[in-house]
Amino acid sequence: MSSRLKHRDSLVILKKPFDAVEVLQLAAALTEKWRLLQQTKLQVEQLEMLVTDRTRVLRQTNESLKTEVFRRQRTAEVLSETEERYQLLFHKNPLPMWVFDLTTLAVLAVNEAAIEKYGYSADEFASMTIRDLHVSEEAGLIMGRLSGEKGRAPTNGLIVKHIKKDGTAMFVEIVSRVVTFSGREAKLALANDVTERKQAEDRVREHAALLDLASDAISVRDLSGKIRFWNKGAERLYGWSAARALGTPWFTLFPKQDKRLVAAAEQELLARGEWTGELRKHNQSGHEVVVSSRWTLLRNELGEPCSVLIIDTDITEKKMLESQFLRAQRIESIGTLATGMAHDLNNILAPILMSAGYLRLNIPAEEREKAIGRIEMSVKRGAEVIQQVLTFGRGIDGERVVVRPADLVKEIAEIVGQTFPKNITLTVESHADLWPLMGDRTQLHQVLLNLCVNSRDAMTKGGHLTLRARAVTLSEPMPGLPSPAPPGTYVIFEVADTGCGIPAADRERIFDPFFTTKELGKGTGLGLSTALGIVQSHRGVIVVESETDRGTTFKIFLPASPQALHKSTSKIRQSLPRGTGELILIVDDEPEVMEGLRQMLEKHDYRVCEAISGEAALEIFGRKDHKIDIVVTDIMMPGMDGVALVRALRAASPELKIIASSGLGTDLGGSLRMQELKSLGVACFLPKPYGTEKLLTTVHQLLTGQVPTTHTLRRTV
Repeated sequence: MSSRLKHRDSLVILKKPFDAVEVLQLAAALTEKWRLLQQTKLQVEQLEMLVTDRTRVLRQTNESLKTEVFRRQRTAEVLSETEERYQLLFHKNPLPMWVFDLTTLAVLAVNEAAIEKYGYSADEFASMTIRDLHVSEEAGLIMGRLSGEKGRAPTNGLIVKHIKKDGTAMFVEIVSRVVTFSGREAKLALANDVTERKQAEDRVREHAALLDLASDAISVRDLSGKIRFWNKGAERLYGWSAARALGTPWFTLFPKQDKRLVAAAEQELLARGEWTGELRKHNQSGHEVVVSSRWTLLRNELGEPCSVLIIDTDITEKKMLESQFLRAQRIESIGTLATGMAHDLNNILAPILMSAGYLRLNIPAEEREKAIGRIEMSVKRGAEVIQQVLTFGRGIDGERVVVRPADLVKEIAEIVGQTFPKNITLTVESHADLWPLMGDRTQLHQVLLNLCVNSRDAMTKGGHLTLRARAVTLSEPMPGLPSPAPPGTYVIFEVADTGCGIPAADRERIFDPFFTTKELGKGTGLGLSTALGIVQSHRGVIVVESETDRGTTFKIFLPASPQALHKSTSKIRQSLPRGTGELILIVDDEPEVMEGLRQMLEKHDYRVCEAISGEAALEIFGRKDHKIDIVVTDIMMPGMDGVALVRALRAASPELKIIASSGLGTDLGGSLRMQELKSLGVACFLPKPYGTEKLLTTVHQLLTGQVPTTHTLRRTV
């Protein structure tokens, strides 16, 4: 019989009979084998765990390797892209670039643009330093900039002068940065050729320097009016420095300009792109200067208006000399009219004397009133003749005022009718509603009178003279004119005679200064040249048509100003104002004038005290027993004249009301006196002769505060 002992996978077969020793041995062997199996199992489990760990680590390592491989691939791609950008930004850059060592200044790399621009090959650049590119006079300065810490600082916008291989110089603008190149400290530099810009800037500076040397005042203002350029000539003429003027609105520097003229100039500038004319401005000191001003509209690259170039030429002295010349020429013309004026004044004085004698008779009131009317009318006629002479001989030149053509023709016709020979008949053709024009009334008087005098001299045996004024609108320049008259509205003055005419050989020279066909002593040859200059200064054109032995016609085209139409005012005769016992001091060296003033004032309830000189007036004014309300003083007196008296009265009583008067009209023998009276606060001026209405109205206005008592001087009408 056999038995089995089974332990898991071990099978032991025992044969009977068996002994105990054998069994024990067998049990011990089985136990050892079991122990070994358990130990082996433990080792296997440990090995399995180790394999698992190693597998995990290998997987992680594998993932890391994959990531690193991808990173290195991406880095390679970036390096490739960077290389391409480097090739594009450096080697392919259209501007010259190079890299140079900061210590030795040796060129380490250079791009194709630098090779092409400078003319050196790559090998030649490799043997050069930065010093070789600079001109000798700048090399020391540049080396100083590249030494020490200065050389490590970035450079922006440095303009230097470089020399090409062929010796040509050029200006370049340098931009540089410190970089690391092949393991060494270096600088990357880029150069932009600015030779043309530098030359343009130099030209601008040269032009600016030349503009500063110009005697003319040259300025530029933008369309808003702010000044953008102001040369030295402008500083000298107007007194404001460039620092003060730049950025300042143009109109704030010159607030006293004629606003109507400036507005018209602005319109013409925008319409035609330019304007030329005369302006009266005041400099920083307040003194008036007369300039010939030329405005040009500047445009940008798109053709749009952007600014205005203004060139002002100081013609103040020229205008003064011209004024003196014109006055001399006017005096010459007056001399030719003196005989006619004397005849007319004698005719005016005759009815005054006759009427004065007639008044002494015991005549009815109606007849007395008629005699007084004849005296008043004759005095007015005489005053008008004298005023015409003063206006013509001493007119204020250069002032542009509204002029009515019909009035101008009427005034010339009156002078011609009073002074020309009776064998010359006169025809006047004009309309009261003609467009007005802006002009110098005295100068236009002179033009027409000069032409009339020429016509008179051309009709030695008598003839017919025609004065005509008419209006015309030109839609396009009129053919046949000596200079183009631009489209617009014009007033045409015509002076036509039936005289001897102008020979064809002389017609082209009649406007030349000093050209005359008259005998020596009969004329200076300045009349027509003066007329031409005046017409041109008014932006007008003068035309002459003439036939020998058939007569001559002069036509003057002057730009009309329809916008200058002003409403006519009519006076309503009212009762004369009366006083309430106010005390008026009359100062005049003419006893007859003083007596007449006293009678008029006392008749209208004023009290009067009289002084025959300035010294006597001061003595009366200094008395404490009365209060003087108004002083009426003549200006032209012997000893202490009226201006000196006003000055003394103002010192004693700043608020005193004063009326000035003179037989010389508003001229007063010179503009300086008028300016001083204005500065002394004289408010009213009465030109002699004046009537009762003028005197009483002026006194009443001054007493009631209707006339400013300071800083205003006007002619009372």
